[in-house]
Amino acid sequence: MRRKMLSKDTLREIRRSLGRYLSILAITAVGAAFFAGIRVTGPDMKLTADRYFDSSRLMDIHLLSTTGFTKSDVGTLRQQSGLLGAMPCYMLDALLPQGRESLVVKVMSLPSDQSGENDINRPLLLSGRLPQKSGECAIELNKFISSGVKIGSRITLSSGTDTPITDSLKTKSFVITGIVDSPYYISEQRGSSTIGNGTIRGFMVVCESDFKLPAYTDVFVTAKGALAKTAYTSGYDDLVSSVSKSLESFGKVRAAARTAQLKADATAQLDKGQSQYDSEASEANRALSTARSKLDVAKTQLAAGRSQLAAQQRQTAAQL
Repeated sequence: MRRKMLSKDTLREIRRSLGRYLSILAITAVGAAFFAGIRVTGPDMKLTADRYFDSSRLMDIHLLSTTGFTKSDVGTLRQQSGLLGAMPCYMLDALLPQGRESLVVKVMSLPSDQSGENDINRPLLLSGRLPQKSGECAIELNKFISSGVKIGSRITLSSGTDTPITDSLKTKSFVITGIVDSPYYISEQRGSSTIGNGTIRGFMVVCESDFKLPAYTDVFVTAKGALAKTAYTSGYDDLVSSVSKSLESFGKVRAAARTAQLKADATAQLDKGQSQYDSEASEANRALSTARSKLDVAKTQLAAGRSQLAAQQRQTAAQL
């Protein structure tokens, strides 16, 4: 009986203030919907990012070395347990003339093998095509790199230092064949540099054969099982962390081997130079000794000639 009376009283109050009731109901519905949207936005963004990273084969680990990576280093690295693939890469910073200023761009090599497990950090082609031969490039367009840059135009790079850029690249002039994006950069920040104003404004990709560097500067690595994990989760972080720890010991061994190899190469080059110097010095000494002998003979002949001349002069004077 009390419950029935309470229901009647509640309905009576709703009818008397229907507008206020509907307003409260609408506010509650909007608040619940907003809260639900906030709760699902984070997971949805992570899932969207994870699908993009997986489709573009974004690296899981980025390896750097002060002495660079040789082909032997990369081959040994690919045999390590826990790794799915490893892609070596050349990178350098250069200046791109843009209006009245020169922008710093990151020049990245496009691997010759773009298939299989070692195809990592796939550039997203927005228009045109990727570079296929020396002297071609694909470049990023953004709010910094836009004026006068289009497919078919030619750009010229400079090193920004006293060393010419042709010491690192076969050519400094490139024809733009495409516009690209890269999963390597997921924000507006492109990093810092030691040239120009110190801020990288964009990137470009060129053929690997355009680089003249003695060793790879970077290696991008993917871990086994990472594709099945969702980015930004503890499971993914734990997997990558375990692989990173195993690579640290590998890096120490390879760094020692690389340092020893550099020392051996430098010693061999020094020995070759010393041997060449000794050979040329010995030849020069022999030539100098021969010249001195000839000079001594010439001095003797000169002295004899002077004596003979003096005698003839005396004889001529006596005759006169």
